[in-house]
Amino acid sequence: MRKRTRAMMGVFLAATCAFATVATGCGGGGASAAGAEDDVLKIAVPIPLTGESAKAGKELQDTITMAFEEVDNKVGSYTIELDFVDATSDADKGALALEEGIVKRGDEVVLSSWNSSVAVAMVDVCNKYKVPWYFSSSSSSVINEKVEGKENSYLMSKIWPKSESLAIGYFALLQELIDNGEWDASRVKYAVFADDTDFGRVFGTTVKDSMPAFNGECVFEDYTAINVTDFYTSIAKIKESGADLAFVQLTNPAAGAAFIKQAKESNLPCLQTSDCLTEAANWYELTGDAATGTLVCRSKLVNDRAMEFAKAFEDKYGYTPSATTGGINYDGAKFLIKCIEECEKKYEKVNSETLYQFGKEVLQTGGITFDDSVLVTSYEYSADNGIDPIVDEDHFYFQVIQLDGDKEVVVWPEADREAPMFVPDYAK
Repeated sequence: MRKRTRAMMGVFLAATCAFATVATGCGGGGASAAGAEDDVLKIAVPIPLTGESAKAGKELQDTITMAFEEVDNKVGSYTIELDFVDATSDADKGALALEEGIVKRGDEVVLSSWNSSVAVAMVDVCNKYKVPWYFSSSSSSVINEKVEGKENSYLMSKIWPKSESLAIGYFALLQELIDNGEWDASRVKYAVFADDTDFGRVFGTTVKDSMPAFNGECVFEDYTAINVTDFYTSIAKIKESGADLAFVQLTNPAAGAAFIKQAKESNLPCLQTSDCLTEAANWYELTGDAATGTLVCRSKLVNDRAMEFAKAFEDKYGYTPSATTGGINYDGAKFLIKCIEECEKKYEKVNSETLYQFGKEVLQTGGITFDDSVLVTSYEYSADNGIDPIVDEDHFYFQVIQLDGDKEVVVWPEADREAPMFVPDYAK
């Protein structure tokens, strides 16, 4: 993206607190006194450390660890303790693991997440124990529907807007191609193939809601389990359907790569998306040149802060972070740090209760913004926008990237474009 000018305490006390939490069934850490130098704030980070999404979970863990290490795990008067909760990719297991962190380990605030279906289940845990949750990186609108308009919801914010507000790039790009004579307006038969998850089904709905503007005809639609990697039968059906466009969304990097390689092997003649592929920093190792021509609606780490973050991350961990896995969650961690600082100034203490107040009174009303992002121009919330950040070119949006060999090339919007989009030979 172009650079923009706007752009423990003692063992006895710990045991006593844990017992009190279990006994009362209230918020994670209880009320802290006004900030003292030995105060501890425990932050639950529920991410997939095992299972199909463990690779993304490892990058999240490394990113968030680095963000807090950069402030020496100290924010205001509080020493930060991160509790990395293995939320897996299973909703019931994830909710149970988060509950254990709150009840047994005294976690007082929740940061981040990954799989949308797991996030939906964890909302109930936060509400039950009155523990505020900041900057969930699960995007499904099912989450919004579950919490918005509810007076006592403890999910304060998502760092990812709902996916239907981000996928607009695909359709804006398609319109540009048609207007420029680079794509035949009659070639709008399309296929939808996505994860059988809340996130995947919202993606499918978004495509089906958007394609009527092109007189598009849905000729194939199917959803698959997140751990499946054999797609030959589905690809054959897409090929038989006569689809011109294949809108594909598979969050498991191994699955996304397998689809691309099997589609290439099967000579699938569709212009394709792979909506989550570049969330795996090693996507090229997984796909090789088979991904050339594929479109991905995500953004790149390209501004100066992003380059500094990426270098520091690679120096520390030995691999390159993904913009929309590491980058966006680095932003979320840094924004939470800012919120904790301002919460202490406003209420003189930081705990579940005051962070809930701060979220409702300040964050959700636009009273605080984060402009030091490595990914977007600015994160800002508003009463009208609910728990999602504002989406526009002055705040948050995703580019459309076209993969070319091992390169990610921005092809939309025009202001960020690094090269014109090309139609790969197999889709002509």
